[in-house]
Amino acid sequence: MAITGIRDVLDGASGGWSLDGGRRFVARVYVDSDDRRDGPQAAITSLGLNVGDTYRYPLTGTPTETNARLFLNSIDVEEQAAVSNGKKRFTLAVVFSPIDPNKDPGGPMGEDGYRDPFAAPPTLRAYGDPEEEAVMHDKDGTPILNTAGDPYDPGLSRPKSLLIFEIGRVEREFDYSRITDIKDHLNDAAWMGFPARSVMCLDIQPERVWSSDANGWTWPTVYKFAYREDLTVDDGGDDVVLYPGWTAKVLNQGLRQKVSGERKQIFIDNAPVSAPVLLKDDGTVAAPTDDPVYKYYDYLPEADFSVLDFPSDLFSAGTPEIP
Repeated sequence: MAITGIRDVLDGASGGWSLDGGRRFVARVYVDSDDRRDGPQAAITSLGLNVGDTYRYPLTGTPTETNARLFLNSIDVEEQAAVSNGKKRFTLAVVFSPIDPNKDPGGPMGEDGYRDPFAAPPTLRAYGDPEEEAVMHDKDGTPILNTAGDPYDPGLSRPKSLLIFEIGRVEREFDYSRITDIKDHLNDAAWMGFPARSVMCLDIQPERVWSSDANGWTWPTVYKFAYREDLTVDDGGDDVVLYPGWTAKVLNQGLRQKVSGERKQIFIDNAPVSAPVLLKDDGTVAAPTDDPVYKYYDYLPEADFSVLDFPSDLFSAGTPEIP
C-alpha cells in the first residue's frame, strides 16, 4: 500500500518574471495513493526531487524546457478530498526561482532540506584604518636630515592607511587557546597570498549562539587582521627600506658610544651631549659626512595561520564578466 501514480498537471503550470525576484516558475503534479494514511511527506518523497535540482518542465517524462539558473526552492502540498475505494490524491506545487540553495549566506541546504550553517562561506570585510607613521626618508630614499646632518626633532610623520580585513564564519566549537596562540602574532609563512610576517592577527571574537538549523550551539566568530608590506626604494645599490612592515626601524643614535668595548659618555666641546647623536654601525660617533645607520628588530611573535583553514580563494573569488 503506497504511492500509486505521479502525473503532471499539464494545464496547471504558472510562473512569471519581476524586477526584484527574476523568473519564478511553478510546475504542478498529481500524486495518487491507495493508502489514506499517506501524508504530505510521502507525496513529496515520491517525486525524487532534491534541494539544488534545476528547473524542468514537465517534471515527469522528457522535459520540453529547462533552465539551469532556476533552482528548486519550495514544494507546497494540498490534499484533495478522498476519492473512491479509499484512495487519495495530493496536488503538489513545485516552485523554481533564481535563489541557489548552495549559495545561501546562512549555509547551503542539503538534499534533505536542512540548512548547514557550518558550511556557509566565510564573510569578508576590508577597510583602511588611518595611522601616523614616522618619516625617515623622502620618496627617493634620501635620509631626511637638517643641514648639520642630524635628524629633525621632532621628526616628520605622514598619514598612512593600515589595511584591515575582518573574516567571519560559523564554527562548531571554539578553543579559547586559539586567541592566545594567534592573536597579536604574525603569519610565520606565506598565507592566503600574503608574504610571511606581513599579516598580524589583531583580534578573535567568538560568540555562542543557538541555531535552529543546527539544532545546537554554534560559534559565529570574527577574525580581525592587519596587513603591512615592506616599502623599499631602489637607490642604485642596496634597496633602501623606507617602511619595513611589522619590523621596527630605529635610527642608530644615543648619548653614549662604544669605545674599546666599553660604553662612554659622548662629549662635544668638552661637554656631555644632552640630545642623542648619530652613531656608526660599530657604536662610535658618526662624522657629519656619514650616512645615518638604522637598526631593524623583529620583536613580534609568529604563529601558524594555516590552522584557521580558510578557503584558498577567500581573497580572490569573484564573478567574471560575461563576454
